[in-house]
Amino acid sequence: MEWNDSIENPEKEIERLEAALKKNPKDAEAYYQLAEVYENINNDDKAITHCKKAVELDPNNSLYLAFLVFLTIGFDDQTAFDALTRFIELGPDESDYYTERLIEKLGYGASEFGTKYIADLRAKGKECVARTMTRWIWNP
Repeated sequence: MEWNDSIENPEKEIERLEAALKKNPKDAEAYYQLAEVYENINNDDKAITHCKKAVELDPNNSLYLAFLVFLTIGFDDQTAFDALTRFIELGPDESDYYTERLIEKLGYGASEFGTKYIADLRAKGKECVARTMTRWIWNP
């Protein structure tokens, strides 16, 4: 399931976006779009790298955070859960298309990492985030 499955010419998009980044290496949106293209052609490593850069440049962009969770859950759980925490802290609209897709992706059942991460959130006083995360992961 691609995040954006309507990329018609990935090679051309990669060229366009890399050119844009040469002009402006701080263009978070170009990094995000490049991550989408790489995810579309199943190059997960490059997708994750570019999405991380987009989040680094614009850490309050919920779309970038959601996509980073989508890309990393089950592969790099620390990154995924850190991004998910930030995403939840931003107060997402659960009826939003991308949030719905993210919740669907998260609904995979209990994991040892997830259980410990949520316990750590509670120990840090982030009960609201822990409760939302628990609901999304185990009761989507």
